[in-house]
Amino acid sequence: MPVVSANPKHRPHASRGPIRNLKRSVAIGVRAGASNEERQRARESAQQLLARSIRHGHRRLALIRLAEAVRAGAPVEPEQWAYCEVVAADGVDAELGTLLVMAKQQRES
Repeated sequence: MPVVSANPKHRPHASRGPIRNLKRSVAIGVRAGASNEERQRARESAQQLLARSIRHGHRRLALIRLAEAVRAGAPVEPEQWAYCEVVAADGVDAELGTLLVMAKQQRES
């Protein structure tokens, strides 16, 4: 039975399946022994998840997705870095700020 919200602007999630598939692709592609195809799919999926988090204003999640994208070797746009730097500077969560620092270090190595 679908959940009905009192908020007329609230739209129930159509399906979490596509997001789960993207997350699964990232997890498979970053593991040891992943094929080139799996690694490429992981990069693409990580980039899509990061872009989606930013587009929807998911600040904390965007920092997590940024770290995942860097770990997967996905290209991260300067605007995405800037968004995540602003989020981290706002002091959302010290641990998540550390994720940004670690992502920068990993990108530079």
